[in-house]
Amino acid sequence: MCSYEALVDGLRQGPSSFTSLVYHSQLAYEFRPVDGRPRAVRFRLIARHNKDNDDDDGDGDGGGDESGRLDASEQDDVAVCGRRHGDRRSVDYLRQDFIERLQRDEPVSYQLQIQINDETERPHVWNPQLVGGASKTTATSVK
Repeated sequence: MCSYEALVDGLRQGPSSFTSLVYHSQLAYEFRPVDGRPRAVRFRLIARHNKDNDDDDGDGDGGGDESGRLDASEQDDVAVCGRRHGDRRSVDYLRQDFIERLQRDEPVSYQLQIQINDETERPHVWNPQLVGGASKTTATSVK
């Protein structure tokens, strides 16, 4: 079963900055630590403590809400893509913003989070479009 909600939740339109987005690995990868038991891992990067992404959502991960999320009316028809009405920014505004931050010596830092799943035999672990039951996972953060 594919999840329409997951599709909509993953779409962004006109975010304010690359640093106001959360980046997820699209696939799970096999990881074999020292004990030799295979595990499935997924990653995400969260921009930390910058003017666009303050930790205002209270979950303690260093990042706030992402910009560019679709509002309720935009979620009804995700097949209609494009810029929001009135958006006059250049087509490469995100890239330009990132370059300007680096030129101003404004730090851009991310927190790497890793989700480790011991149940590698279940199909939902490997297929991001499947919605499966709960599985035994461990999440950790690397700062």
